[in-house]
Formats: sequence, structure tokens, C-alpha cells
Amino acid sequence: MGISFSKKKNNIEEFLAMDSKIADMESKIKSSKDFHNSLFWKFIFYSLIVEFFLLLISYIQSHSFNTLIEKSMCYGYSFLFFIIICSLAILYKFLFESLIEIYEDKLESLNIGMEILLGDGNLEADINKIKKIIEIYEKRKLNRVQIEKQHQEPQQPQQPQQPQQPDEPQQPKQSEQQEQQNSIVNNNINKKSNLSESFFLEKIKYDLVSEDNNNKFLEALIVINNSLSKGNFFRGLETQQLDLLINNVVNFAVYYEKVSDEVKAISSLIVSKILAEVYFNPNIKIEHIEIVGLYKKQLYRIVARCNMYRHYEVQGAVSVFKEFARALHNNIVWIIKEKHDVELVDMVRCAALDLFEGLESLSFHESYHKLHKDTHSIICSYVYFASENVLSEHSKRYKDIINNWGFM
Repeated sequence: MGISFSKKKNNIEEFLAMDSKIADMESKIKSSKDFHNSLFWKFIFYSLIVEFFLLLISYIQSHSFNTLIEKSMCYGYSFLFFIIICSLAILYKFLFESLIEIYEDKLESLNIGMEILLGDGNLEADINKIKKIIEIYEKRKLNRVQIEKQHQEPQQPQQPQQPQQPDEPQQPKQSEQQEQQNSIVNNNINKKSNLSESFFLEKIKYDLVSEDNNNKFLEALIVINNSLSKGNFFRGLETQQLDLLINNVVNFAVYYEKVSDEVKAISSLIVSKILAEVYFNPNIKIEHIEIVGLYKKQLYRIVARCNMYRHYEVQGAVSVFKEFARALHNNIVWIIKEKHDVELVDMVRCAALDLFEGLESLSFHESYHKLHKDTHSIICSYVYFASENVLSEHSKRYKDIINNWGFM
């Protein structure tokens, strides 16, 4: 099993690159078909002309012979040429059709990659973010134009008053002073606007690097975590509010790379508590269960298909399921009495075992120490709650991994 975490950090650039590759490949297939078909039919056309002249020559030569065998021998070259032409035409058609099939297979793989990319929630989030950026940028640009107009309008009525002044030598000086003041005002406006725009773009680009923002995020997440700890958290939320809340917290826990470790940790804890709330509370609304179920599948897919996601995204999903193991241990009495959902535990443990084997086989336990440690924690913690079939199936495999790759 091979694991490779994606190093690309811009989903928009990845989407545009993929779209460009697909367009290039489609154009290449079309141009190749046109070129080879044109060449093929030209070859057939000129071959038929040559064949016609050979037949004509053979027919003229056949009149000089009397026997049927001698006359038929005159047509030998034209018949041989016809066989060679047919063979070459069939061979050429086979070769260029095989080439087109190779191009079409590449195009199909690119389309599959595009479908996977379109199914990624990060791309949609980036597109929405860019839309918001464009809207805000346009508003700022419009405000800048309005401010410039406001500063220029009061200055225009003052120009006709200049000839009324009797002192002509002072007029150039006053006009020069006005021009200097106008240029200073306009320069200040432009500088402020340019500074505002550049700061705005830099803020968007490095928004999550700021420690102040991380502190604000952390304060908000602490409030959410305290509300979850008090219980009855879902009662006060509508379906859309819950969806928005989980989406934001999952982004902090999984998809945002530049947030602090404290924000990552408490976000993972909150998501695990939400999963546990649905897991252990049978009285929650069906709509809430369905929403949480969608995010649960999303997190599982990241662990199960780790080679399609970035390292920090896989680490975030693994951290959520590691925190979820604590909820399982805290409610072990309820699990013994009631029939709990074994399917989720089995799925997560199997995916974690695949990830653990990949990390071990590639000696990634040093490069990705936390991911390796948390994955091993899931395997060990979920052993008390998994089904017997899964435990019996994977116990030998887990021992082989330890023996073969030397964990720890």
C-alpha cells in the first residue's frame, strides 16, 4: 500500500490545470483524428490511381500474348500492388486507432480526476471564498472612485474666481498652491486606497496566520465546547444553523492548515462530541442525524482514501476519530447495555489499519509522528467496540504489521 499526501495548496489552480489538460487532450484527439483520417484517405486515393495505371499497362501488355496463362501473368504486378496497399492501409488504420484509444484512455483518467476534484468540498469552499473576495474588492474599488469624485467636485467651482483677483503675480502662486494641494489630496487618497486594497488581499492570503485571529477563533470554539458539555446542545439549533456550525468547525479541524494547534485540537474535540451526541442520544431529530451523518462519511472518506488528501487533512480527520474513542470509553456502560452502531467503529478501525500499514511500510512514523501515533491509538482504542468478525479478520494482520515493520 502506498501513501502520498498532496502538496498542492490551491484548489482553484489545481482545477484550472486539470481543465486545461482536459481541453488540450480533447483538442489533441480531434486534431489527431482529422490528420490521420485525411492521410489515410489520401493514401487510398493515390493508391487507386496507381492501381488504375498498373491495370491499364497490364491490359495493353496482355494483347501481345496469345495464351491465357501469359495474359494473366501480366496482371501479377497490379494484383501484388493491390495486396500491399490493402495490408498497409489496414496496418496504418490499426496503428492510428490504437493511438487514439491511448489518448482517449488518458482523457478518461483526466475526467475521473476532474470528477474527484469537483466532489472535493475544498474546491467549492475556495470558489465561494473567491466570489466573496471579488464582491468585497468591487465594493472597495467603487468606494475609492466615489471618494475621488467627492474630493474633485468642490475644487472645480473655484477656477472661475481666479480672474477676479487684481494681483496678477499672485495668481500663478495661488494656482500652483491649489494644484499642489489637489495633488497631495489625490495622492493621499490613492495611497490609502492602494494600501487598503493591498492590505485586504494580503489579509485574505494570510488570514489564518495571524495570532489575533487564532485567538478569536479559539475563544469562539471554547464557547461552543462549553455549550456542548452542558448538554441539550441540539435543542436550540435549527437544521441550517447546525449545518453551518459543523461545517465551520470541521473546516478548522480538517481543512484549514494555518490555524494554531490549540484551534485544531478543540475543533477536533467539538466534532467528536457532536458525533458522540448523535451516537448515544436516540431522541435527536432525524434532520440533525442526517446532517451529522454526512460529515461523518466525509471524515471517514478522508481516512479511507488518505492518498487523495493532504497530510494535515488526514491528520485532522484522524484526530476527530481519536477523540471519539474517548466518548466511547466514557459511555462503555451504555454500550454494554444497549446495542450500539458497530458499523461506524468497524469502518473507522479498518481504514485506520490500512493507513497504519501504509505509514509503517513507508517508514513514515518518523516524518508523521503525530499521525502515526493517533492512528495507532484508534486501532487500540476501537478494539473494545468493534465486531467480532472485524477483530478476528484484522488481529493477525495487525500482528504481521508490527512484526514486519517494527512499530515503535
